[in-house]
Amino acid sequence: MEKEKAQIEAHTKELDNPKIAVEVLPLQKFYKAEQYHQNFVKRNPSQGYVVGVSIPRYKKAILKFPELLK
Repeated sequence: MEKEKAQIEAHTKELDNPKIAVEVLPLQKFYKAEQYHQNFVKRNPSQGYVVGVSIPRYKKAILKFPELLK
């Protein structure tokens, strides 16, 4: 948690915007999405949002953070 908090605070400082307020707290509860949301990209590869947003964001993320790819 401390590592993540430090990363968030560093990034927030980089933005240099006094209007941004960030509070970093430990996760209290996690709700798993409904079944029809599970594996949405795999089940709907030609859906507009998947093609236009999800896949491009994924590709950008794996290029920027390859160490996070399992």
